[in-house]
Amino acid sequence: MRVVGGRPMSLKEQVYQQLDWLTDRLSTQVRTLALGTLVLVWGVLSGDKDSNALIVAQRKWHLMGIGGVSVLVLMLDYLQYVAAYFNAQGMRARLDKDPASTPKFKDLPTSFNLMMGFFWLKQVVLCGAVIWLMAVLGNWLWEYR
Repeated sequence: MRVVGGRPMSLKEQVYQQLDWLTDRLSTQVRTLALGTLVLVWGVLSGDKDSNALIVAQRKWHLMGIGGVSVLVLMLDYLQYVAAYFNAQGMRARLDKDPASTPKFKDLPTSFNLMMGFFWLKQVVLCGAVIWLMAVLGNWLWEYR
């Protein structure tokens, strides 16, 4: 059993701590993968080698779309944190009003639902962008061989 501040953590507290760590790691991975996808697309679009020119000529709009979706993923990540900020500010306001209260994040359904919605939406949109990129590059490699 973990001990924090001289008292043992309950299983519920441990689960919340683990979820907090995992969602932070997922967000970091989303940012890394979205930026990596964007850099790869940018490199292919701006390259001047013959092989790059071939893929760009045939698949420019796919690559532009994938780059745009990668930027959208980063925007969704930002919006998730904006919603989380408003959720935390609402909790703080409730605690300032009544220090003895024990509000929960779910007590503010609009900001909480937006936060969770953006979290899951960025996961799905990123998976779609990566699958799209792999399909475009796989198709190009298949034709180029």
